[in-house]
Amino acid sequence: MGQPTGAGGVAQPGLQGRSQRLVLLDLLRAIALYRVVVLHVTGLDPLTWVAAMPVMFFVAGSLVAGSLDRRPGRSVVVDRFRRILLPLGGYATFLVVLYAAQGLLATSVLSVVGPGGWITRLGLYDVARLFVPVLSLGAPVGPGAPADPVYWTWDPLWYLHTHLLFVLLAPLLYAGFRRRRSVLLGGIVLLWLVDCVVNRGTYNQLTFLLFFVGGFFFNDGTLERLPRRPLAGVGLACGLIGLAFVPLGPGLSVNGWVPSLMLLGVAWLAAALYFRGPLERLAGTRWVRPLVEFTNRRALTVYLWSLAGVYLSRVLMPTDDLSPLGKVGTALGSLALTAVVTVVACAAMGWVEDLAARRRPELWPTWPAGPVGNLGDEPNPL
Repeated sequence: MGQPTGAGGVAQPGLQGRSQRLVLLDLLRAIALYRVVVLHVTGLDPLTWVAAMPVMFFVAGSLVAGSLDRRPGRSVVVDRFRRILLPLGGYATFLVVLYAAQGLLATSVLSVVGPGGWITRLGLYDVARLFVPVLSLGAPVGPGAPADPVYWTWDPLWYLHTHLLFVLLAPLLYAGFRRRRSVLLGGIVLLWLVDCVVNRGTYNQLTFLLFFVGGFFFNDGTLERLPRRPLAGVGLACGLIGLAFVPLGPGLSVNGWVPSLMLLGVAWLAAALYFRGPLERLAGTRWVRPLVEFTNRRALTVYLWSLAGVYLSRVLMPTDDLSPLGKVGTALGSLALTAVVTVVACAAMGWVEDLAARRRPELWPTWPAGPVGNLGDEPNPL
């Protein structure tokens, strides 16, 4: 059997079974994931200038496209939902127990909202959305305002909600990409521009959709064929303009300011493509490879259960009324505590990812001998 082909019959690299995983994607996902965790712990808005979420959606889009090259769309969607919802179910169960212990659950179907507009007790419908985020078009919600530690146990679940919505759309999007990629991309860009005007650049889902579809172009080799010098120039220009736009937004965080989010996301991906060779060699080194492989085996567990560490650190080490030096010390302590909680969770709950992937459960993930990225199963859906 010949190598799988994509749109226009172009041979696609890295798609001969799963014996040749795309090492760059593994490394990018690991870096982006840990940047997200550090942001959740520290709350430092300038960290968003390292645009991790566009990178994560780009990686997800490329891997979904690779799966759609090999299997029917329905099979891919079912597989992704199973592999996300089972680990999410374990974490959502923890949330329900935590909320019940604090009297934050309601017996009514709908949640109870306080005077400030934040939920004070979570209703049955919103509890169900913690387990199955796509029960509505809105992201899952939970109790507490941003100043409350419990808020950080549920707010980042928006990512899984958006991810699952894109997975549902993926077969249709990829069919459009195969037939008229320029029309598909142009249509999304037009929607993005209209939305920027209507919502004044504060609605980021269409930005993430553009990066998700951008992953299709990496999957079929289009981005790899771009000339390196123009790529470097575009990346540098996007990075500088994106940073220049930051003061025009609502704050230092670019997650809610899509002009900077888009441009900085392009800049980081352009840099990754430009330095692909050195990055792939880095991913294969003795010290980096185990971390990259571990992270990609336990990506969902790290993302979800690090939130429990963030919650615990905010309860035990509040930053109110601290000096700048005290806040630095508290941030370092919070990072250490979150790391410990995450590692313990990976040992205690990580095997759920193995069950969801229909592979032999392992208390601590191992990987086959051979080059980095040489895993024999479907990639982690995160």
